[in-house]
Amino acid sequence: MKKSLICFTSLLFVCCLIVACLPQSEATAVEPMQSNVVQQEQDNCLVCHGNQGFLLENRQQFLAHQEMEAKEQAAAEESEEEPVTAEQLAAGLFVDPQAMGAHGDVNCSSCHQTVDRDSAKAPVWHAAINTDPTVDGGQVCASCHGQEMIDNFKSSLHFTMNGVAKGLCDRLEQTPNAQELFNEIFNDPEMYMGCNTCHATCGQCHVSNPNITGGGLLNSHAFGKPVAENTCNPCHYENAEYHQEVDVHVTKHKMSCVDCHTDPVEFHGRPLAEMSEGKLYNQGPDSKATGPIEADMKANVVQVTCQQCHEEKVQDHPVKGVDHFATLDCVACHSMPYSNCFGCHDGEKPEYIGAWGNGDPDTLNVKLGLSTPGDPTSKLTTLNHAGMAEGAFGEGAPVIDTKNPATKSMWTAFSAHFIATKPLVSDAAKASGKTCDNCHNGNLDIFLQAKDLDLGGNDPVSEMDWIVPAERLPKH
Repeated sequence: MKKSLICFTSLLFVCCLIVACLPQSEATAVEPMQSNVVQQEQDNCLVCHGNQGFLLENRQQFLAHQEMEAKEQAAAEESEEEPVTAEQLAAGLFVDPQAMGAHGDVNCSSCHQTVDRDSAKAPVWHAAINTDPTVDGGQVCASCHGQEMIDNFKSSLHFTMNGVAKGLCDRLEQTPNAQELFNEIFNDPEMYMGCNTCHATCGQCHVSNPNITGGGLLNSHAFGKPVAENTCNPCHYENAEYHQEVDVHVTKHKMSCVDCHTDPVEFHGRPLAEMSEGKLYNQGPDSKATGPIEADMKANVVQVTCQQCHEEKVQDHPVKGVDHFATLDCVACHSMPYSNCFGCHDGEKPEYIGAWGNGDPDTLNVKLGLSTPGDPTSKLTTLNHAGMAEGAFGEGAPVIDTKNPATKSMWTAFSAHFIATKPLVSDAAKASGKTCDNCHNGNLDIFLQAKDLDLGGNDPVSEMDWIVPAERLPKH
């Protein structure tokens, strides 16, 4: 099998060389170049990448070899994902200079520069080039788009993953080999396993599918606005698939992520002058490195608010004379039930640190708590529970001392993207058909209370900071 694959790739490499060396008139499968496109150096790349027929045949052969290898792996795990097609792979490699706009006037090699073979992401039979020229934060884009934008993006959460890294550092705070474990988890190259596989670049948002989904050009190498389904959803999956099924913005109004999230700060980062100097958590818990960071790591990065479109709902909604908006986030009343993680996905309480409810990860619910932990006057909002068992990453890792107030809570404020006009969450609300009964008429289960927690046992004592004060619970 390996021998046949080597023969195939060698033959393919030779064929590419032969075709690339032909005069343009003899390479008949390639469409004539447009006059406004720089031909020098472009032609060599487009002999393959501008030829849809060649790419399709090439990928068909590639998949045939992959299928043979898969059959030889008797113990291969079954996958629920639909198999990729040769057409999809070929489309991910096809380049149309006309679709690229002004970028089509730039030589391929101006961005895709030659690199050392050891650092090249391209196959061994392909030229050793930088397949993602923006992997360094987009310095190649600065000459046209300005250095300020690039500097901002290099410190943004999308590029640094500093927010996710902080959460991991906090969780490992009591673990003796924290740095070693951080490196294993954060930098695990397996997609969806390592946190840093969601690290974004300019190219992976505006030109190609992100690496976490396998890459491939979005639209013949056109440069454009991110496509939510391809670009946002793979990493923001907690607000993606279920969001598309139940959220009224999608089901009724056919909206996508970028219809609401329009402020460049959310994607490219804010100006460096507005950022704080702080720890670069993406270097791990033992690192002393500092730099520009988002002070709160997330909350103030998101610029969009519900009232930007629903200003008329801020006052006297839903009851005239009662200011719900002063005490509740919009999602507190308008979220459909959603999934939370309990412990490590199976088993019964009290076996798991951070277990809550019946331990069933498929149980949908809504839990409301303080939006700012420890601030009893802050608005109530939807909470998300991400339980983790001690020893989840091996013997004694992470170490979780539930009696230590400094231990990271399993609960956190969560901007649930599962909006409905009149969601019916509680049994009483489903029976009456009235949204108000989710919280009122004696239904208090929707609120996080002390009785829900085993503080110092299964639950860190820090979770007390999210509990709704008794005086703020509805009295009727």
